[in-house]
Amino acid sequence: MKNVITISREFGSGGHTVGEQIAEKLGYKFYDKEIIEKIASESGLSQKYVNENAEYAPGTNIFSYGFVGRNALGESISDILWQAQCNVIKEIACETDKNRFNTITWLLDFLDNYEYGDKGLYLHGNFGCGKTYLIAATLNELAKKGYKTSIIFWPEFVRDMFSSDFKESLAYV
Repeated sequence: MKNVITISREFGSGGHTVGEQIAEKLGYKFYDKEIIEKIASESGLSQKYVNENAEYAPGTNIFSYGFVGRNALGESISDILWQAQCNVIKEIACETDKNRFNTITWLLDFLDNYEYGDKGLYLHGNFGCGKTYLIAATLNELAKKGYKTSIIFWPEFVRDMFSSDFKESLAYV
C-alpha cells in the first residue's frame, strides 16, 4: 500500500526538487506538471487555463451558478475542469493501488445510493490497509447528510458483551 504525499509550496522554495527526491527515496511516482497536462487533455481545456484554475472547486453559490455559461448538458467550464480532475486522480489512484481504487469507488456508490434503513457496512482487510480511515470518512459523509453513525471495533465489542457494563456499551450502538 502506498500513500499519497502532497507538497504545498511557494514559487522558488525548492518544493519540486524536494518532492522528486522524496518520491525517489520512497519508490513513488512523482507527478507535477504531468497532472496539469493530463487534466488539460481530459477536459479539452488549455494547460494555461487548467494551471490557473484547477485549484478551485466549482462554485456552489446560487448567483455564481446562474451567471456562468453552460454547455448543452448544463455543465460550466468549472464543472468540466472538476470532472477532469476527478478522472485523472482516479486514474492515478488505479495505477498505484487497484484494490483501494475499487474500494473507494464502491464506497462512493454506497454513499450515493444509501437510504435510511439499509443494511450496515462491513469492511475487512489486512492490518494497516486503511479500513478504519475509509469507514470513518464514509460515516462522516453520512453524518453530514443527517444519518446517525457509529463504528464498532469488533474485538472490544465482544469483550464488552461479556462484561457487566454490556447494557451501557450497547446503548452507544
